[in-house]
Amino acid sequence: MEYSTVKLIHVLGAILFLGNIIVSAVWKIQADRTNNPVVIAFACRLINITDLAFTTLGSALLVIGGIGLFHATGISLSDAPYL
Repeated sequence: MEYSTVKLIHVLGAILFLGNIIVSAVWKIQADRTNNPVVIAFACRLINITDLAFTTLGSALLVIGGIGLFHATGISLSDAPYL
C-alpha cells in the first residue's frame, strides 16, 4: 500500500480511539450530574456498546496502520523491538 493511504488508516484509528474515549467521559460526567440512576444506567450501557464498537475498531486500525507504515517505509518490524 502507499504510505499516505496507510497513514490515513492510522490517523483514522487514532481519531476513533481517542474520540470515543473523550466522548464516553463526557457522557458519563453528564449522566452522573443528573443523580438519576436510570439516566446513569442508560449512559453506561451506551458507553459499553460504543466502546465495544469504536474503541475496538480504532485499536485495530491503529495496529494495522502501524504495521502498514513499517512495510510502506521499508523498515523491518524486528528493527523496532519496543513494539
